[in-house]
Amino acid sequence: MIRGRFAPSPTGELHAGSLVAALASWLDARSLQGEWWVRMEDVDGPRCIDGAAAKILQQLSLCRLHSDGEVIYQSQRTTSTNKHSINSLPKAWHTHAHARAKKLKSNKCL
Repeated sequence: MIRGRFAPSPTGELHAGSLVAALASWLDARSLQGEWWVRMEDVDGPRCIDGAAAKILQQLSLCRLHSDGEVIYQSQRTTSTNKHSINSLPKAWHTHAHARAKKLKSNKCL
């Protein structure tokens, strides 16, 4: 089953660009007989505004764009494993970049 999604950040009201993105993902999912889900990217605490998620959902509803499943709030999905993975990304990138440079150097590309 195809599942399209729209993942706004609740940092204010829905703006025209986000509405276009929501409609495009909804149309894409529907054209493939798929589902369309909304996932709130509410993980940037300082930028999230109280009530913005509800306002965005209300605005989507006025445009007849309704999630086919329960709205997912990313902040409720963040586990200690996810936090560990996110925190280890810079180190993993550094290791990957260093290994890649070493390989290129050994091939006399650098």
